[in-house]
Formats: sequence, structure tokens, C-alpha cells
Amino acid sequence: MVTSRRLRDRLRERVRAERERDDRKWTQLQLSEMLTEAGIPTHWTTIAKIEKGTRAVHLDEAVVLADLFGISTDALLGRRARPAADLLYTVEALLEANRMAAWQVPVLARTIRERASEVADASSKGGWDELVNDALTACDALDVAAAALERVGVRPRSPVARAPRQIIRRHLAQFDKEDSNDDT
Repeated sequence: MVTSRRLRDRLRERVRAERERDDRKWTQLQLSEMLTEAGIPTHWTTIAKIEKGTRAVHLDEAVVLADLFGISTDALLGRRARPAADLLYTVEALLEANRMAAWQVPVLARTIRERASEVADASSKGGWDELVNDALTACDALDVAAAALERVGVRPRSPVARAPRQIIRRHLAQFDKEDSNDDT
């Protein structure tokens, strides 16, 4: 785990290194002016304090600094990229969103069909036919969407189809690791 002091040290070192890079050679004043222009009012002494480690960097400042330096906030914080873990997390989030939508979309279609039927039954003169027809057309589109959601992640050769097994293995490995730590 990274302590706040260690994180602050990494950040201050990275800010100074990026500011003084050979292709930049920005002064603290220039960097403070760029931050101010980007909507973060900053005095040059603030940059000096950040680089000295006597002032913490606020989140909005870190985001703008990363943008000015053309790097990610992770890089600014000295964190290593973990593309495989990031991808697996993103795939897991996508599959979870898909599971939720796959459940919700048919419920919405059924509810809309029921209400459209109620409107059609209650309307003796048929003045709501256009509304009912539009609602039923929307339900047909929702049915198509529901079928598409059911197909997400089930293609046998797709890496997405293997992702749930990888996610389960990762979680099981985490639990095994925690169990082995508890035994000691």
C-alpha cells in the first residue's frame, strides 16, 4: 500500500521532472500561468511548495497537470500501467451492465405493452391509436435489443466468452490467497 507521504513524494518529483523536461524547460511561473488559464488559479509559489513537498496537490490540479504534461494521472502519480488488469476490470463492468440491461429491457417492454393495451382498451373513440402504435413499435425495438443483449459475451471463440471464467479464477485466487494468509 502506498502511503500518502510516498505518493506526495512521487508526485512532487514527477511534477518537477515534467516541468523541467528538456523539450519544455517551463518555469514555475509559466506552469502556474498555464494552470490558471486552464481554470485552476495558481500562484508560482504554489508550484514551488508542491515540488518541495510542503503542499499537497488537489485532485483537480493533478488532472490539469497531467493534461498539461500530456500524460495520464496514473503516470503523474508514478503508478505503473496494468493493461491486463484494467482490461479485465472493464470487461467485468461491461458484462455486469449487460446483465442488468438484459433483465431490465424485457421488463420495460412488458410494462409498456401492458400500458398501451390499457390505453387502447380505455379509449372508446380510438383517439390514442397513434400513441399505442408508437409504444408497440418501441416494444418491438426493445425485443430486438433484448435479443442482442442475450448474445453479448456468448460467442464461443470470443475472448469475452472466456472472460467470466478468468474473472471467477481471479476471485478464487484472491480468496485462496486470503485463506492462506489467515492460516499463518
